[in-house]
Amino acid sequence: MPHFRIQHQIEYYYDAPVDLHPHWIRLQPRGNHFQQLRSFQLQIQPQPDRLFEVQELDGNLCQRAWFNDPCDHVKLQAIAEVVTCLENPFEFLLEPWAVRLPLRSEAQSQSDRLLPYRQSYLPGGFDPACLRLAQQLLEQAKNDTISFLLLLNQYLYERIRYVQRPFGDPRWPGQTLALGQGSCRDTTAVFLEVCRAVGLAGRFVSGYHWGGPEAEQFDLHAWAEIYLPGAGWRGFDPTIGLATAETHIAVASAPLPAQTAPTEGTYYAPGISSTLNYQVALTRLLD
Repeated sequence: MPHFRIQHQIEYYYDAPVDLHPHWIRLQPRGNHFQQLRSFQLQIQPQPDRLFEVQELDGNLCQRAWFNDPCDHVKLQAIAEVVTCLENPFEFLLEPWAVRLPLRSEAQSQSDRLLPYRQSYLPGGFDPACLRLAQQLLEQAKNDTISFLLLLNQYLYERIRYVQRPFGDPRWPGQTLALGQGSCRDTTAVFLEVCRAVGLAGRFVSGYHWGGPEAEQFDLHAWAEIYLPGAGWRGFDPTIGLATAETHIAVASAPLPAQTAPTEGTYYAPGISSTLNYQVALTRLLD
C-alpha cells in the first residue's frame, strides 16, 4: 500500500497589523478504510490563543483557531503521513435499483439527506449546456449508472484542457464547457453539475494527487465523489480521466467548493491588503 508524506505551507502577509477573526483550517487528511492517517502535525505562527479540533458535517477533520493580538503575518505548516488502501476503485456492488438511471427506489429519508448534494451550483437551476451533455451521455450509456459516470469522466478529460489557476472560485460549469479549458476545480464543478442533473448526489473533494516521481511540483487537487447506493461515496477525477484510488489523498469534502477551502476566515483592518504564498511537497515513502 502506498505511503505518502505531505508538507503543506501557507503564509499570509498583511500591509500592517490586523485583527484576525476565528479561522477554520482544513489541512488534515481523512482517516478511514480508504486511507489511513498515520500522523499529522500542525504548526501555527503566531501561536493562536485558542485552538480546537472540529469534525464537520461531512466528516472533515479540521481545526478552529482564535487570535487575540493583532499580527502582520500568519504561517501554517502542516505535515502528514498517509497510507492509501483503495487498490481497485470498482470493487463494489450497487443496489439493484441503482444500476440504471434515473434512480427510482431510494428511501425518502436518504433522499432528504442527500438533497444538498443534488442541487445545481446555479441559483436559477441547472446549466443548459450541462443538461444537454447529461442527456447525450445518458443515451450513450443506455441509462447504465457506471457507464454514464465513466463516459462523463472521459468526455471532460478529453475536451477540457487543464490550465493552472491557483486562486478564485470555480467558474460556472457552462463557462468551462464553452472555454474548453479550466483548472481541476473548474472541471470538477462541471462533472458535479452534470451528475446532479440526472439525480446523482455528488460532493466536491479537496486533496492531493500523486502524479509519479517525475512530477516537478504539487498543489492542492480537486475531484468529485458520487454517492452510489450500495457502494457509498466513490471518487472520479475528470482532470485525469480516472476513478480515484491509491494515488489520491482526500482532505475535505462538501456540497460546495468553498466549504473545502484549506483556510477560511477574515480579518478586520480597513484599507489593509494581504498577500498569500503557499507550497506543497508530496513524497512517496518506502515502507
